[in-house]
Parts: sequence; C-alpha cells; structure tokens
Amino acid sequence: MAKPELCDLMVSGYLSNPLFKRFDKILVNTITSSFSNNSQQLLKRKFPSTTKEKIQEKWKHLGFKKRDLAQKFHKEVYKSWERNIHILQPEGIYFTKVSEGGDLLVNNEIACKGWSKKALKNH
Repeated sequence: MAKPELCDLMVSGYLSNPLFKRFDKILVNTITSSFSNNSQQLLKRKFPSTTKEKIQEKWKHLGFKKRDLAQKFHKEVYKSWERNIHILQPEGIYFTKVSEGGDLLVNNEIACKGWSKKALKNH
C-alpha cells in the first residue's frame, strides 16, 4: 500500500532538485487523470510496440499484486503532489482535467467546451 510519508519523501525529493532553482518564476499545472487513463498511457510508453493483451500479461496492475493497491497508490501520489508543490514556490497553481462531458476544465472552470471531440478530431 502507498504510505503517505514515503510518497511525500519521493515527491519532495524530486521537487527539491536544484534544476527548479534555475527558474525565476514557476507555474504549476497539474493534469489530473483517472487511474485507468494513466495506466493505459504508462503502459503504452513502457511497451510501445506491444499489443494491449501482451502488455496486461507482462505488467498487470502496474506491477502491484492487486488493482485496488495500484489505484490507492495512484490516488496517494496525486495527494502527495498537492501537499508538496509548495516547495517550488510557484507563482500560480492550476489543476486541469477533462470533465465526463468532454470539456477541458482549469480549476473547475470551462477552458474549452467539447475539448475531447476537438482533440480526437485532430488525431
């Protein structure tokens, strides 16, 4: 299971990287995605030329024994990110997601109505 203190250690270590000190101003835009979407995207990157069936055989539940453990980890990593982004001392913090209806939302306000249909049309 994902322990909050371990996730915080991992995320805070990453955000404390000297690379980020090079920038005068930082804007953070967290793109939130469901566990299923994140899993599919990760597996496609990890195994780009493999069929979906073979991917699932090789890396079922993202390496966790059970799907619910992977989902808990996914949720905790997002929480840890939110708890630790202050380390960057950002000028602004934004959260972007796609609504169930396909609209692009930034901080829960519609930025682009019907975004999913428009994005799929361009692919």
